[in-house]
Formats: sequence, structure tokens, C-alpha cells
Amino acid sequence: MPLSALDPNFRAPALGHEARWHDAASVARLTGRGWEDAAPYARLPDRARALVRDEVWQLSRHAAGLALEITTDSPLLAVRWRVTGAEVAMDHMPATGVSGIDCYERDARGWRWRATARNPTSPWSQALLFAADEGRPRALRVHLPLYNGVEAVELGVAPGASIGPTPPDGGRPICFYGTSITQGGCASRPGMAYPAILSRRLGRPAINLGFSGNGRMEPEIATLLAELDPVAFVLDALPNVEEPLVTERLEPLVRMLRAARPATPIVLVGNVAYGDSELVAAKARRCADSNAAMARACARLAAAGIGGLTVVPGERLLAGDGEDTVDGVHPTDLGFARIADALEAPLRQALRDISG
Repeated sequence: MPLSALDPNFRAPALGHEARWHDAASVARLTGRGWEDAAPYARLPDRARALVRDEVWQLSRHAAGLALEITTDSPLLAVRWRVTGAEVAMDHMPATGVSGIDCYERDARGWRWRATARNPTSPWSQALLFAADEGRPRALRVHLPLYNGVEAVELGVAPGASIGPTPPDGGRPICFYGTSITQGGCASRPGMAYPAILSRRLGRPAINLGFSGNGRMEPEIATLLAELDPVAFVLDALPNVEEPLVTERLEPLVRMLRAARPATPIVLVGNVAYGDSELVAAKARRCADSNAAMARACARLAAAGIGGLTVVPGERLLAGDGEDTVDGVHPTDLGFARIADALEAPLRQALRDISG
């Protein structure tokens, strides 16, 4: 829906360049969406409201992992968007990550960062992403905000330039389920959440089902996940569930996914080692207990003949040098790159196993 239809008083500041505006829904391919019956910029279908806790439902309105893919020959690209939440930043995460827009361009080397829309405001924002000397065909991916909802997006190109959706690549997505870390807290911009990094590296769309503080592996979530048909599931919920809930819920979740998708790889991610675990004994015990509970669940699953499981130990995710988080828990961009490094090889191997 055009912003002018949502806000009759919409007045945009000058860009410094003339732009012709298009409703993104009409000119872009939206990726990262798990359900066709979900609202355009939401992560769970409307029917899930009656199934999941309200906290999960509200977080599912955040646009984490959703991206717009376009092809254009325009020498410039501008964006304006309307967010649903009044808070555009947090005390430990910048507005560019919480509510911002991030643009990548694809070339022979893969996806390359192109621009970030700075200074997002509520309820709507506008930014010139780039203005080049001349137009040429470009394939672009526009990542949407990680911790805010999006009501509308418009893309602006030079008058006379073409713009349209990239053709579907046919690749099945990777589905990531987990916590605030999975959702993207505290990346400086949307493209630096680790599911987005892995999406670019592996050439696969990513469905981001991280729910900040609420990745608790409930049966209702398991039912929804089992509806999806990704090329792989990545389960990264241990930071939100201590040992008793890991014991209670992890094994049933895996069994439900395996029953629905017998051949789909499932990557189980251990509890990340917190930045100060070596200094705070209670945090070290909490991580160790959760990881031990996951190991016991995996042993029971293996004994029951349930295969296709890959375990990535939590201590491999960050470097343990205390340099890769904001608060000992939530990664910086460095931390997200390190998590992507830890998960890339196991994911590649899991995908090779099913293709070969």
C-alpha cells in the first residue's frame, strides 16, 4: 500500500535527486517469508495468533529476515518505509539495525553491501541508498528491519528507469528458529544478522524465525515449523531455555520435524558461551547444563534411529575473547560473522549429504 494512502499528511523531504516511486509489493520479490498466508511483512500467518503466546505473536510482526529483491537499470535507488513501532532503537542496538533498511548488490563475487538507510524515524522514513554516475542493470536485495514491524515500503528509481522483481531462483530456503540472537540482536544493520549472512554465502533464502526472549520450543511452534518445507532446519533456541525445558521440549520438536520432513537436515546449535562465562560461574553452569541436556536428547534420538541431525557445539560460535558481543550475550557484527563461520561448514555438509 502506498505511504500516501496510509498517511494523507505524508510529506517527504527532498532527496537531492528526482525519483519515481513504486509500491514495493508491486515491483519486488519478497523473500524470507515462510507462509503464503502471512501478512506481507510478517513472519507468521494470521491463524497463528490463536496458537502462539502473545509475546511470540507480537515479535512475529517484526520484519527480521524479510528482504525485497529487484532488478533495475536505475542509476539511483531510494527507499521510504513506515514502521509500526514507536521505538526505532534500543539502548544496546542502533536504529539502523532495529528499524533500518540495508541494501546489497549481486555481482560475480556474490552479494556485496551497497548502502544502509540511516536515521530511521517513526512512523515513516526516507533515504537515498545510492546515486551512481550512470545506470546499468543491477540485481539488488533490500533487507528490512530486524526489530520493528513494517507497514509499507516504496522504492524510488530515476524517471524512465526500469524496475521489477528478480526471477525466483528455485532454491528452497533454510529455516532458522531461535532467540534474539537468531532474530538479529544486536546487529548494526539488517544484513548482518547471521541468518542473512549465511543466506548470502550459501545462495539460499533464509526464513528467520528468531523470537527475542521467546525461542522456547513450544509444541505450537513445532506444529507451525512442521508445515514448512525448507532445505534445512537450524534450531538455535538454547539461550532461551534452561535444562528442564531443553529436556522436555527439544526431543519432541525434532521428532515432529522429522515425522513431517523425513529427509530434511536438522542442525542443532548449542548454547552460545557468554562473553563473561569464564568469570561468572553461574553462567558457565547454565550453558553447560543446557548443552548437556541437548546432548542427552540427541543420544536418545540416535538410539531411536532418527538421523539427519548435526550438532554444532555452542562454544564454537563465538571466539571466547570477549570482543564479539554488546553485553556478553548479544553479538556485534563481529560476533554474527563468527557465528556464521561456525555454522557455514556444517550446513554445507548437511546440504551435500542430501544432494549427493
